[in-house]
This record gives sequence, structure tokens and C-alpha cells, in this order.
Amino acid sequence: MRLTRPTLYWISQLVGWSLYGAIGLFFTAAFNGLTLKMVLSQGVITGTMLLTSHLLRHLLRRWGWLRLRPVPLLVRLPPLLLGLAVASLAVMVFVLVAVLHLYIWSDYNLFSLGGYALSTFMVYCWWTLLYFIIHVFEDRQRQEVEKWKLQAAVNEAELTALKSQLNPHFVFNSLNNIRALVLEDPHRAREMITHLSTLLRYTIQFNNQDRVPLKRELEVVQDYLTLESIHYEKRLRYQIEADPATLEVAVPPMTVQLLVENAIKHGIANRPQGGEVRVRTFRSGPLLEIEVQNSGQLESASAGTGIGLRNAAERLRLLFGEITEFTLENGSPDTVAARFRIPVA
Repeated sequence: MRLTRPTLYWISQLVGWSLYGAIGLFFTAAFNGLTLKMVLSQGVITGTMLLTSHLLRHLLRRWGWLRLRPVPLLVRLPPLLLGLAVASLAVMVFVLVAVLHLYIWSDYNLFSLGGYALSTFMVYCWWTLLYFIIHVFEDRQRQEVEKWKLQAAVNEAELTALKSQLNPHFVFNSLNNIRALVLEDPHRAREMITHLSTLLRYTIQFNNQDRVPLKRELEVVQDYLTLESIHYEKRLRYQIEADPATLEVAVPPMTVQLLVENAIKHGIANRPQGGEVRVRTFRSGPLLEIEVQNSGQLESASAGTGIGLRNAAERLRLLFGEITEFTLENGSPDTVAARFRIPVA
């Protein structure tokens, strides 16, 4: 059974502070003897510091100090640790005097309280140093894992693109359709050759890039749809509606093209009457939303549709984090919509 990070954290807290309390009790007993009063006192001290260290962790995470550079962090940390030391000391004294009645107020003077506060401050410094070391280690380990996962997803996407580039169905159909146009409409045939050349060049060049401007991706989508419109003729209708504010946003290459290819393969190609493919891009607050709709309905057996889309979704998540949203679902009674949202850099 693998322990979760919160479970490991609390185990470390309990074990670490228990050892701290046991060491303190050992040295106290060595000089003054072991009494119930000392056991209770050390228990209050240890319990208070466990809870205040957890409060410290909460504040560091909530205020985002774990991501600060060393100099700003060193400016902010000492006042916080000193404040926690004073606050925890006040809690300890209150519990020992007013709640448990183990001591009286006159047992404490300014000098002794200052010494207790300083020692508590030093303990918090060591705790914070250890916590940051563990955090940095875990963060680097997590980044390494994400790096390798991203590389694996990129390699998978590149392999998929290479297979698409050499896909005998698409290439053969495009070349065959162009050949038929050579005598029938030479000008249009030359245009189709240009579209095919641009598309194939893009699938090769993107291997060295993680992201491209959305404008470039949509140009290739236009090339792809133009070529497919020769094959499907009147069965394929399409439109691209791109918000000008989205055109310079960087997106993973071949992602939109993959959604369009999926829409034709699983939607238009299976309908004798054909249908429409509609590509829309727009801003939604800090997010870019891209939607590809096609005529048809998503069957339950194909919900999730293929390795290609799953790879695209995983690549988006690795590139942009958990904020990425990828969905494929039935829209209207005769429409399937695939969409993803990514943060705008």
C-alpha cells in the first residue's frame, strides 16, 4: 500500500516532534529527575510546537513563499518565525499556568521568557530549513517525472504525426484526386499540390517545436480541409471562425488538425449525406478555447475515441498543467463537439 503525501507528512510530523519531546524530557530528567509535572510540561511544549509548525506550513503554502527566490524569502521568514515563536510561547505558558496549574505566573520573568522565545525561534528555523530541503527535493523529482512524461508524450505525438504523414489513405486519395484534376482543372490541381506540400512540410517541421502560433495551425487545418473537400465533394462543408485575438496564442502543433481529422473520420465519412465541420476559436477570460464540431453522434462504444485524442489530451495537460480541459461529447441532437481550453501565456 502506497502512502499519500499528506499521510507521510503527518507521520513525519508526529515522529519528528515525538523525538524532540523525548530528547527534551531525557535531558530534563537527567538534571532534575523525572516527574509527572515535567512529563506534562514537555507534552504541552511538544504538542504546541507540532500544531504551530503545521500552521507555519499552511502559511508558507497559502502565501506562495515556497516559490520565492532566496533573498525575498530570507527577508520575510525571520519576522514570521519570531512571531510564531512568541505566539507559541504565549500559548504554552497560558496552558501550563492557567489551564493545568503546573506553574504560577511568577515562575516566569522577562529574561527566561526571552530565552524560551529564542530557543523556540531556533527550533522553527531548523524545522523550516528541513521542510524547504524536502520540498525542493520533491519538486525537482516531480519536475523530472513530468519532463520524462512530456518527452514520452511528444515522442508519441511525433510518431502519430509521422504515421499520418505517410498514411496511405490520405496521401493516396489526395494524389489520386489531384491527378483527376490535372486535365479537368489544371489551375485547381496546382493549388491542391501546394496545399498537400504545405501540409506535409508542416508535419515534418513541427517535430522540433513544442508550440506554434494558432494562426499557423489554422492555416494547415485549412489546407487539410481543402484537400479533403476534393475527396468528399459536396458531402463535406466546413467553416473556420477564429477570433483575431486568439491567432498569436501558442498551441501544440497538429492538435487542432487532429481534432478536425477525427471529426471527418468518425463523423462525415460515416454519413452518406455527409455533414459539416466547424472550427471555432475564442477567448474565455484567461483561457483560449478551441472547439471542433461535426455532424453526427458520438456512440458509446467510441466515447473517448482513440489513442490519438488521448495522447493529445495528455500532451495538453503536460504542457499547460491541470488547468487544461479537454472534452469530447454530443452537442445538439446531430452534432459532436470536441474542445479544449488552455491558459493564454
